[in-house]
Amino acid sequence: MAASDNLKERVQSLLQELQDMIRQFTFTERSGLRRVNKSYQLPTYLLVNRATRSNLTTAYYGDGSIFQFDNEDTLRKCFRSISPSHQKLVNNIRLDRRLNRGLPIHYIS
Repeated sequence: MAASDNLKERVQSLLQELQDMIRQFTFTERSGLRRVNKSYQLPTYLLVNRATRSNLTTAYYGDGSIFQFDNEDTLRKCFRSISPSHQKLVNNIRLDRRLNRGLPIHYIS
């Protein structure tokens, strides 16, 4: 049995209230600065499952989060990949060409 399977079984054996507390502690998101360049990827916790994504998208995309792009092309590509409902949550976008230095900036909060 893999260690991850063992952990999953142990967590699932807990009371639902404790499971919920663990999920809430493990999968949290704060609004903040998201620096986006061509190598940007969504945080993996937004890819876990529909329920987790639903709980965290408002904090990730909205709630005062700032999306800072290195160029217009990156901005367009990023927003094409985001669902319309998530696009509506974004209300602060910045364009800073100084970010376009080839540095691997992925996600900064």
